Amino acid sequence: RARKSLAQVERAFRSLQTTLLRVRPVCHWKERRVRAHLFLCMLAHYLEWRLRQRLAPLLFADEQAGVPAGSPVGKAQRSREARRKDCRRKTLKGGLPLQSFPGLLGSLGALAAVELEFEDVPGHVVPTLSRMTPLQKKAFQLLGLRPHPAPRLSPQAAG
Repeated sequence: RARKSLAQVERAFRSLQTTLLRVRPVCHWKERRVRAHLFLCMLAHYLEWRLRQRLAPLLFADEQAGVPAGSPVGKAQRSREARRKDCRRKTLKGGLPLQSFPGLLGSLGALAAVELEFEDVPGHVVPTLSRMTPLQKKAFQLLGLRPHPAPRLSPQAAG
């Protein structure tokens, strides 16, 4: 079981170096900075792990993954539900298309908070959020978040 856990740790360090987390190599010489950098890397990994866990119903992920109870060295088998998701290429509940983790993050990143200013009513600004797709709505629901338009920026902050 420890060996299988080691594979997860190695995968985590590989993901730190990919474009997903964009943690660039930084050379620190002071102990305090090294510790701070390592803390930020581990925090980024924990955030990715937690997001993958929460968003698993929308991903090509086995929500019931694990090592067989009888053999810690045996190959982990995909659950029946995961195989059904793979065949359908859709979520089991709701029928949304399955996503890769980077693809889902890209979809969530497409949301935009904008300020609408009407020519007929100068100075009147309405903060709005772009319309969410069903996939984005489900992702925010799984994360327990309710997106809302950003508050109006003050003229000093905007300029």
